[in-house]
Amino acid sequence: MPYLAPSVSPPKSHCTAPEILQPMQETLSLNKQRGTCINFDDLEKMDNARIPAVYVNNDVVTSAMAARLATSMLGHVLFLKNQVPFPVSQLSRMPGGNTTTRAGKLRAELLTSMDTLSSHLITTFTALSTAYALRGCKSTFSPTDTQRHILAGRTSTTYLSILVGPSIGAARARVVFGVDGLEVRHWGLRVDQEDEAEESEEEDAEDAEQGSEGDASEEGEELSDEEGPQGSDSDSDSDSVEESDVPTPDLPPRSPSPPSSLVPTNGLKPPSPLSTKVITICAKRPHAVPSPSISFEDEQQAFRIAERNLARTLANSSACDNDGGMDMASEMAPTQTHILLRAPRRFSHPAWIPRQNMSGSLDVMVDEFRADSNLPPISQSPERSHSNANKKTLKSKSRVEGVWIKARKDVDGGDGPESRTSPADVDEMDEMIWWSWDGKIVGFADW
Repeated sequence: MPYLAPSVSPPKSHCTAPEILQPMQETLSLNKQRGTCINFDDLEKMDNARIPAVYVNNDVVTSAMAARLATSMLGHVLFLKNQVPFPVSQLSRMPGGNTTTRAGKLRAELLTSMDTLSSHLITTFTALSTAYALRGCKSTFSPTDTQRHILAGRTSTTYLSILVGPSIGAARARVVFGVDGLEVRHWGLRVDQEDEAEESEEEDAEDAEQGSEGDASEEGEELSDEEGPQGSDSDSDSDSVEESDVPTPDLPPRSPSPPSSLVPTNGLKPPSPLSTKVITICAKRPHAVPSPSISFEDEQQAFRIAERNLARTLANSSACDNDGGMDMASEMAPTQTHILLRAPRRFSHPAWIPRQNMSGSLDVMVDEFRADSNLPPISQSPERSHSNANKKTLKSKSRVEGVWIKARKDVDGGDGPESRTSPADVDEMDEMIWWSWDGKIVGFADW
């Protein structure tokens, strides 16, 4: 039977961005002409780097956005690393089937773990944002604490690591999820309460200054009274004898003093209990303009757009692997997946366990991730310089992969508050360590 065939073979495909990315590129070019919204030096570096970047259409990356994209990133990693036979989003929509079989149990356990992790990540990034907001805060005030807190700014950079392997130290695949522009916010405290705390703090500082001046003047008067009568003891004795013979007139009775509640306070109101609590926890912080509230539908729409951009970025990076990109796809046997987070020591969450003994090797992994992004290391300490010498050994074991989530506007103008302070100036509670999620994610191949 005759058939038709094209006379000319189709042209060879080139690694180019799809047409759907043109609106984003047009927006970037328009902002570049205006000279606003985006740090274009970092943008050019990220374009030439091996690690791709996803830009969020917002001035900051909220904790909810970071949690949603981190969950989506984990689902992509599990599928690309051959830990699940289908994408996680598709597995959750498939019929349950028989859960008594081994494959059914593994599938149910993985979906349960993913659901638990997705709920934990929401509160995790909220607690992390609060921990960054409390950087440099102590129970007492000092200029150093206030200065360090002001330098903290409103955004920070954080890293979530996804390690695929039997253990953290024997990971066969290392994926870093970097968030540049995470919103720094003291969650649980309204903006008006923050303003009241700042006003009461200023009033308390003024009262303390006035009280110290008053105490100093009273002490000076007491000293002058004590030194004055020492030179005329005999005169005072004779005067007291003569005055004792003179009868003293009766004094009129004093009027009862008004209750303390009726005494005027000169317009100064005592701070509320909540304001006092805030003052004792943290030093004065700069006034932060609240972000405009959006509806639930608009927020979910922004989440879906960001998830599609993340999936498209990973697909484009895999297609551009021959041209210096990054291909995460690999045929690996089903094994465990470990989730780790780099956070300050003051970070508190019941689902995360501190892993300070793993901080050295994991920080080297982050340095390699930043080096592939054409960015400097996270620290310049002597220990980090010594560990960078062994970076070739780590590269030979497994290549670091990952993606950047960046905000539309670089608020801090840097890579987070830790890049502005030397390791010697960092408080113990602000020291960055690694935390591991206490859950368990195990891949499977049968279905």
